[in-house]
Amino acid sequence: MTDRRALCVGINQFANLPMASWLYGCVNDAKDMASLLRKSYGFGSRDVVTLTDDKATKAAIMARLNAIVDLAVAGKVKHIVFTYSSHGTQVPDANGDELDRADEALVAYDLAPDGDAWDLDTVIVDDELHALFARVPAD
Repeated sequence: MTDRRALCVGINQFANLPMASWLYGCVNDAKDMASLLRKSYGFGSRDVVTLTDDKATKAAIMARLNAIVDLAVAGKVKHIVFTYSSHGTQVPDANGDELDRADEALVAYDLAPDGDAWDLDTVIVDDELHALFARVPAD
């Protein structure tokens, strides 16, 4: 194992979206990025996790990201990479930091509606990623 960790996510199919909304190249994107990191950037095979389709729930993605950031905070990892290939969306801005009153979000496999919006337990909001990556040491 090296001082590097990566999470590569690619989602083509979704639990709660019709097939017409599915994508076709995202799983390949995640696999290609993982391969590139191993072949060209010194990441070991155990340093890169790839989550695709039904394995890429919000809970699974956030658990892996939190584990990587925890390693960085502990000084055990110096280089982290997160790649994501799939749908994105917007959700109502919950904390008033967006001029357009909408937060951007990454769509997880388990995306689900909640009334006329998306269930926040199934999307990864930009504010969540900011809070997570703000923990990473500056060096």
